[in-house]
Amino acid sequence: MAKTRIKHKLRRLIHRHLKVGWDWLVYDPLKRPNVDILHTFNSVCAADVPWVVTFESTIPRTNQTVGRLWERDSEEDVLPDRFTLRSLELLLSHNCVAAIAISESALRIQKNMLEHIRVQDIDISLLRDKLCVIHPPQKCMIDSYFLHKKYESICTCINFLFVGRDFFRKGGVQLVEALRKYEDQRSFHLTIISDLGYRDFASIEEMKYWETVLPLIPWVTWIRTLSNHEVIELCKKSHIGCLPTLQDTYGYSILEMQACGCPVITTNVRACPEINNELCGWIVPLKIDHIGGEAIRYTDIDKENRKKELLDGLDKCISNIFDHPAMIMRKAEQSLERIAKEHDPNVYAEKLKYLYRRVL
Repeated sequence: MAKTRIKHKLRRLIHRHLKVGWDWLVYDPLKRPNVDILHTFNSVCAADVPWVVTFESTIPRTNQTVGRLWERDSEEDVLPDRFTLRSLELLLSHNCVAAIAISESALRIQKNMLEHIRVQDIDISLLRDKLCVIHPPQKCMIDSYFLHKKYESICTCINFLFVGRDFFRKGGVQLVEALRKYEDQRSFHLTIISDLGYRDFASIEEMKYWETVLPLIPWVTWIRTLSNHEVIELCKKSHIGCLPTLQDTYGYSILEMQACGCPVITTNVRACPEINNELCGWIVPLKIDHIGGEAIRYTDIDKENRKKELLDGLDKCISNIFDHPAMIMRKAEQSLERIAKEHDPNVYAEKLKYLYRRVL
């Protein structure tokens, strides 16, 4: 028995320190936590206490599930590997109280995954009963008086704000290119907060090019990084927020901008249309899949087509903004109202308490 316990502890230590890809997203403590309930993000739990998990795309989040390859062929079933199987068993255990999707998009992706995973002698569909959707909380950062004071300056210059570490993934290039068309016609300024992360969306040569170009554009202020507090202060001073993203699971900065009375230009990918609409902002439509709303970027041609769609859509949004500046404040008012109604932290807390009370 003692040898078994030692082996179990060794396995946990190895699993913790030799993390490979996504297969390490299991909370597996060496001893039972002294808590009534655990709540994790994207991680299933092996602890012998009741737990809840909030997830942004799929749960479990393993090397096998994170790419969601079965979505390309809806007829193909998936046999889980050992990491996925173990995580599914933990999710189906009595200790797992609930699995909370942060959006309807995430819920659709999760249900689609459950339809295509097949495990002998395990009814995966039982996990459906533990699923629910709770959008993240966000408090309002300004009041209506502050909002109206901010928009007194819009007649002289419209201030755009882009916040996103991954400049290329979040549509930074297309935003700058779309605004360039109006640089000699309109009065505006764009503040960019980004370290120009490029990953799979650009080459290092493209990153270096924009690193050189951005400081030379007179209507752009580029800042590599700021604290969240400093970003919020900029949101309070800006008129229009920008997250024309090609790929995002949610878009938390949308909530922060709206909470500062800053209507946002977004795309229609993933959760964006759940938290932004034409009443409180602007939406650039991209070609998306029918499951979770991901932009279709399977091939190089797909990727180029999405960039073109984004550039064309941004041009239409920006033209509309410059032609109808009076609507900006109306959208700002709607943004603030939407946050107060849909993301109230007190309501969010009550929803969590309801789930926690199942075991407390």
